[in-house]
Amino acid sequence: FNSKLINGQQATPCEDFWGGGSNNPTQNFVDRFEVIKFDENGEAVGTEQFDWSNPEHVKNIYKNRDPRFYYTVLYNNRFWIKRAIGVWRDGNNYGPDIDPKNHNFSRTGYYLRKYWPRSCFDEKNPGGAFVSSFYIRLGEIYLNYAEAMNEAYGPYTDGLGMSEKYTAVDAINELRARLVCPESSSIGGESDPYWYVKEERNENPDFPVLENGMPALPTNLSQDQARERIRNERVVELCFEDHYFYDILRWKEGSKHIGGTIYGVDVVKTGDEFTYTRKEVEQRQFDESRMYLYPIPQDDVYSLGVEQNPGW
Repeated sequence: FNSKLINGQQATPCEDFWGGGSNNPTQNFVDRFEVIKFDENGEAVGTEQFDWSNPEHVKNIYKNRDPRFYYTVLYNNRFWIKRAIGVWRDGNNYGPDIDPKNHNFSRTGYYLRKYWPRSCFDEKNPGGAFVSSFYIRLGEIYLNYAEAMNEAYGPYTDGLGMSEKYTAVDAINELRARLVCPESSSIGGESDPYWYVKEERNENPDFPVLENGMPALPTNLSQDQARERIRNERVVELCFEDHYFYDILRWKEGSKHIGGTIYGVDVVKTGDEFTYTRKEVEQRQFDESRMYLYPIPQDDVYSLGVEQNPGW
C-alpha cells in the first residue's frame, strides 16, 4: 500500500499532497458523530447528537466528538502529516484545500482521512504502509447482533435463553467501551498499546480524553429510540466499508438518506478566527416506487420470460 493508491481519492489536490480529493464526507455524515458530555471533573458522563441550533455545539464544532470522527474525517484547521487543512474563505482568498472554481477540490469542506496512513505522504514522496482488508470484522458482528436483538426482543431483553444475559444495548456498549483514549501523560513509548492515541493528541488538541471509552447508551431507550442509536452506531463504525448504501435500502430509508439535501460546511476566516455555517451542496432524488430494486437486464426479461421490477 503506498501513496499512489490514495492519491486520487483521499488526498487534497493542493501543494504537499497533490491528490484528486474525490472522497468528500458530507456534513450530513459528520453530524452523525455524537458530542461527548463531561462533568466538572472531566469525566465523560454521556453523549448527545450534534445540533446546529445549539450555539455551544456550533461554537465548538469539532471538539469532544466521538473519537471515530477524528480517525475518519479531515476538517478545517486540523493538522495532518505536514500542515493544517484549510477549507476556509476570506473575501476573495481561499484556504489551500478549497477552490470553488476547481472541481478537484472538496465541495463539502471535508476530506477523507480513513485509509490514509500517516506514512503515505504525497505523490512526490511516496510512503508505504500495511492496511488490512477483510470480509467481516468483530465490530460488524456486534452491530448485527444488536440490530437483530432489538428488533426481536427490544433493547434490554435477551430472549435467547443463554447462560449469560447479553442484550442489544450490551453489544453496543461493548463496542463503544473499546474506544479508550487515556491521558497522554499515562501513555508510554511506541510499544504502548495506546501510543496511537498519544500520537493523535500531539497533533490534534480536539482529541478527547476517555479513560473508559465512549459512554454507554442510556438505560431508558424505547425500541424505536434504540433502533436509531444502533443504526447511527453502524454508520460511524462501518463508514466507507461498503455497508451504508445497502443498509439504507434494507431499512427503506432511501428518501431520507440517499435523496434529499446534501450539506457541507462554509468556513469564514476573520483574522485567526473561524465561523462555521452549514451550507447546501446539492439536492438529490430517490424514487421510492422503483429505486429499492435494480432493473433486471432487459435481455434477461425477454429470454427468461420474467417480469421487470416495478418502475423500470
